[in-house]
Amino acid sequence: KRVEKGIKVRILSRKKFKNVMAKWHGNPGMAIKYISQKFPVGAFIFKGHVLTVVWGENPSAFIIKSAQNYESYKAFFDEMWKKAR
Repeated sequence: KRVEKGIKVRILSRKKFKNVMAKWHGNPGMAIKYISQKFPVGAFIFKGHVLTVVWGENPSAFIIKSAQNYESYKAFFDEMWKKAR
């Protein structure tokens, strides 16, 4: 559905997961870059929202709808995207 709607995705992943992520890399509208930095949580940034996922045996997630929070996470992501390979 994402491809049908023309929704593009940019993903930052740790280098150690490159083999796992490689199978997704050929999907239309999807770009993946790799970094060595470890993040404590996963973050999905979209339309004024930030979805935070804490991975583990029992993953948990929460979503915050906040323009200020969205802009902060987006700026951080964009900076990391520039540095990633």
